[in-house]
Amino acid sequence: MMATHAVTRPVRIYAKILKQERRRALLIMIWEKLLEIYKGRPMQELKISRKQLFEDVEKKALTAAETGHLVFATLHTMSAAETVNRIVDVFPAEQQGQIRAMFANAVQGIVAQRLLPTKDGNGRVAAHEIMIATAAVRNLIREEKTHQIFSAIQTGGAYGMQTMDQALKTFLERGRISREEALANATDPKIFG
Repeated sequence: MMATHAVTRPVRIYAKILKQERRRALLIMIWEKLLEIYKGRPMQELKISRKQLFEDVEKKALTAAETGHLVFATLHTMSAAETVNRIVDVFPAEQQGQIRAMFANAVQGIVAQRLLPTKDGNGRVAAHEIMIATAAVRNLIREEKTHQIFSAIQTGGAYGMQTMDQALKTFLERGRISREEALANATDPKIFG
């Protein structure tokens, strides 16, 4: 028991410090963006939209990825297709075609993750939908056919892709999660028979 506390306590403290630093950095970034957006305007005109705040950050991330930098992004989405749509939808309609092209060229993969309680109730397992950016997937993104990404993932097992349903089925067959949990998180519950 002592060894566990000796190892986890510094990690928790370090994680807490990192979280505070990230929060502070995010607030500074948001404040700088607000100043840039509303420079020279009276304070009563200060109306903030989420799109204005994050559009610039996402554009910079896409530009960095296009120039060969490794960029990781975290979004609260349930699938790879939803992730693509969320990234593109941040931008104004007139820019979305260009953003789709940029993203299609830059993306290497998307992993959607859900933490599910184990069947025995003593832990959690991470179920993953994995999309690899093959030529076909890149084309679907460029052509605004994200609704077909699910099918590309289903048939892309040879590239290391898997749908969330495939991951859930594997955990169910191995006895790691309950049938109810699999059904509650499935896109297509019929595959569980």
